[in-house]
Amino acid sequence: MHRLLALVAITFSIFVTSPVSAQEKSAAKEGFAFPSDGSATILVFRPDISVGEQSAGGLNEPNVEWTETARTLLTEELTKADVTSQHRFVFLPDYEGDDGKLVSDYRNLFKAVTGSVLTHKLFVGNRLPTKKKVDSLEYNMGNGTQKLAELGGGQYGLFFCTYDSYGSAGRKAAQAVGMLGCLIGACVIVPSGVHIGYAGLVDLETGDLVWVNADGSMGGDVRELEGAQKRVAQLLEDFPLPAEGTVGGAVIKTAVTEQAETEEATQEDAGITGEPDEKVEAAVEETIESEPVEPVVEPVSSEPASTPTD
Repeated sequence: MHRLLALVAITFSIFVTSPVSAQEKSAAKEGFAFPSDGSATILVFRPDISVGEQSAGGLNEPNVEWTETARTLLTEELTKADVTSQHRFVFLPDYEGDDGKLVSDYRNLFKAVTGSVLTHKLFVGNRLPTKKKVDSLEYNMGNGTQKLAELGGGQYGLFFCTYDSYGSAGRKAAQAVGMLGCLIGACVIVPSGVHIGYAGLVDLETGDLVWVNADGSMGGDVRELEGAQKRVAQLLEDFPLPAEGTVGGAVIKTAVTEQAETEEATQEDAGITGEPDEKVEAAVEETIESEPVEPVVEPVSSEPASTPTD
């Protein structure tokens, strides 16, 4: 939490002090292109989303309900985005245990690296002398990202982060008072609301950050469907084009599909192909025909079925 707040504070200071704070910025690694054979698979990790309310004093108060609503809407819209019809996307589930820690660690590393990109690369004022070539990226997350590739069998990883803090009634009132001060020559600029978002594509073989897109003044209320659609479009703007011959489409993995794939791989390793034996199949059919089985009717309970909870 402290790392997130620190990153948000740094990023916010960049955007509010920069003359181009309302402009979206993107950059790609020089010479980057997807494999020409159209074989690239992009693993999409669960979006990192935080939604809250900005108090009168400017502090953010996280709102769990808003965050969950935004996560659901944004994830759904990502699976339906135009680029998913052009690229081969695999949407990964939430992981637990060692895999969950691995994804969490690299998500945090991505945020730290992207924070450096925002501070020293994309926006004027703090650019390092070695990072002044705006159209190219030279950032790396380490080749440990190869472990992420093993989770879903992809060559690239796509990360999303959004942070929204909506101005409360008290904050908006403070903003109005500050603007009234302009009438007597004592203007006090009180910004209301913070809306930051960025997305990045990582080469999981090398750890190179090959594309990033950021905006410190994102539009769309992520708590609403229309706003989520707008936000996704902004996050994926200028996404690299696919190679010719790429068969696009979204594959959504869940914990169930992950388990099924693991069991199938285990059976293959054990020499079990899963194909039915013709002799066994015929014997089963013969048994069914010669020995009809009386149907078993289960008694219906009068009590209402309980609803499973998460």
